[in-house]
Amino acid sequence: GEILQLETGDIVTGKTGVTFFDIHEDPNRESSDMKKSLKNVNSWRKVPIHPELVRLGFVDWAREQPTGRLFPEARAGENKKLSDRFSKWFNSYLTKRGVWVPRKKVFHSFRGTFADRLKHAGVPLDKREAIMGWEPAGKMDARYGEGFTIEALSEEMEKTGYPELDFSFLFPHK
Repeated sequence: GEILQLETGDIVTGKTGVTFFDIHEDPNRESSDMKKSLKNVNSWRKVPIHPELVRLGFVDWAREQPTGRLFPEARAGENKKLSDRFSKWFNSYLTKRGVWVPRKKVFHSFRGTFADRLKHAGVPLDKREAIMGWEPAGKMDARYGEGFTIEALSEEMEKTGYPELDFSFLFPHK
């Protein structure tokens, strides 16, 4: 849902050069066809864009899109969530390829896989929580201060990777 709600203005490059997703609710949003909503206050965050996505040309592609939602073709389902119809389509796609396993291999599995990659990379729990938008385990500690800088989270993001996957066919051809 957070991905499908992204707008062109939600991809930001900070003063130090770190590019990130600015995930937030916004009553003055660019696109008027869908209300941006988040699960909870922890979902409101800045997430560094993984260096592999930058290399694949995602940021350049996003900046070339017209103002509004990055994925305007996504339409809300019965529950008024953009993710409803997309998840059903993706499950159908996985089923056709013999991959789908109920509650095990679904679109949401990407989130679980990424959480595992953060753990395997040695990213501390508090920074994993900040990146993933989870409620902090140390609630009292999290109530004070401004949290981690985008630069600190970017350093942790750079530790993750998928060396067993070949993404070369996705790289922009120059």
